[in-house]
Amino acid sequence: MSVSSQLSPDDIDAIARRVLALMGSQALAASATPAAISNPLITIAETREFLHISTSEIYRRMQMAAPEDGKEPMPPVTRIGRRVYFKRADIEAYRRRMFDGVTNA
Repeated sequence: MSVSSQLSPDDIDAIARRVLALMGSQALAASATPAAISNPLITIAETREFLHISTSEIYRRMQMAAPEDGKEPMPPVTRIGRRVYFKRADIEAYRRRMFDGVTNA
């Protein structure tokens, strides 16, 4: 007996996010993954793993208007309903500035 069902795009997205969460930052570091190509937005949890900082630190930096104590404010967010997302490219650039000291010229 064969059971056939189709997954909705939301189901597939939920599965992909769970796999990424289980794989940790290694999956986020590989920016050429299908998820990275197809989804330019990342969640707070994905941002936390990618930047190796706490969720509360992310929210603290989101409230900053200017650099404080050597910490830079987070890039602008995109809100979809109650959910908060960052643009993947913005977070990748933010990480380069955080860890490499690279600034925009």
